[in-house]
Amino acid sequence: MRFKKAGFLTKLLILLMVVYAVYNIVSVRSNIVEAQQNLTSLTQQVEDARQENAQLGYEIEHKDDPETIEQIARAKLGLVKPGEKIFYDISH
Repeated sequence: MRFKKAGFLTKLLILLMVVYAVYNIVSVRSNIVEAQQNLTSLTQQVEDARQENAQLGYEIEHKDDPETIEQIARAKLGLVKPGEKIFYDISH
């Protein structure tokens, strides 16, 4: 049994299919890399949100604790005790 040699058009068609397949593989690979970067970013956002939720939960649980109230007043509102002086380091 003998096979007929492939013609020019057949070879050209196969070459075009190979080029198209390589292009698709490269395109999919870049999509995968982008998706992995998005996953890393979203994972960090989730971790940040969990830490913030834990902090807020702690503040809710200890909302009547005088030390927690003082800490929140100092950190979030910038309040100070009477006679207390605050120094800001502006060398940075």
